[in-house]
Amino acid sequence: MDGDIKIKCLDCGKEFVFTANDQKFYEEKGFIPPKRCKSCRNARTLRKNKINY
Repeated sequence: MDGDIKIKCLDCGKEFVFTANDQKFYEEKGFIPPKRCKSCRNARTLRKNKINY
């Protein structure tokens, strides 16, 4: 983790920044790096929650 990295969102194609702090947090928690920007992650969560009702 040398610094911030840019990731291209799988859904919308926009680039977003995965900060060094976020990378450290993800690593500590054992999470995989995000593949979607914050907006697309939120939209996906809302779609999943609607299906579960």
